[in-house]
Amino acid sequence: MAKILNKAKKTKNDEFYTLYEDIEKELKYYSEYFENKVVYCNCDTKDSNFYKYFKENFEVLKLKDLLISDGLDFRSEESINLLKKCDVVVTNPPFSLAGDFLAQLVDYNKDYIFIGHDTFITLKLPFALFREGKFFVGNNKVRDFVTPEKEIKSVNCHWFTNLKDYVKHKEPLNIKITYEEGKKLNLYEQIDDFPEILGVNRIKDIPIDYDGLISVPIITLIFKDLESKGFKIIDNSKGYISKSGKKGNRFKVNGKTKFDRLVIKKSV
Repeated sequence: MAKILNKAKKTKNDEFYTLYEDIEKELKYYSEYFENKVVYCNCDTKDSNFYKYFKENFEVLKLKDLLISDGLDFRSEESINLLKKCDVVVTNPPFSLAGDFLAQLVDYNKDYIFIGHDTFITLKLPFALFREGKFFVGNNKVRDFVTPEKEIKSVNCHWFTNLKDYVKHKEPLNIKITYEEGKKLNLYEQIDDFPEILGVNRIKDIPIDYDGLISVPIITLIFKDLESKGFKIIDNSKGYISKSGKKGNRFKVNGKTKFDRLVIKKSV
């Protein structure tokens, strides 16, 4: 997975086409929303499964209009002119340009439903929007994509949207272990350069009675309702800054870089 994304960033060859069934599985939650809306698939051609889905379901969804980029760069003047005419953008943008893609949608105040890598939410803009209650994880994860060479590639992705009312609730955070029990079982790690943070690798090992800062996998943010157990989000590893001014970026344990992490703490 990481190798695929890194290669995409270097070569900009990140054309991963979405399966029709994945589109259908997610968009069924928004069926009422689409009535009388102008939908724009701004990273797609008429061969795209996004376009095919909306074309086939135009009457059922009671769409007002369906716009397609048909190969245009979403940043081009022609594409932006189409963007101005739409109510909502639904697509799978290039992974390497997802940050620019979201920024454009925010600038033009558009509704959106799109696919991004799981760690996309840790970037500065989506994370800030999430904390402001303006950016949400959708209802399904997406794993399998088709390349232009017709090969299936697996990448851990999710749907993202600003349409809160159409997103189902997250699962409660089901944790029972205490801090002392976790210590006895050697469940915790020491984060290099950040002794104030307790490192926890698995969601189920988060100590329910710990009042300090805790580093947990970013998937906690995507799948679990942290507030159900009284936790609040402090930051993510990319944005965390200690009281001494040390920047987190990606945390390390014994010199080994960890994947993106979320920093949480019990609410007072």
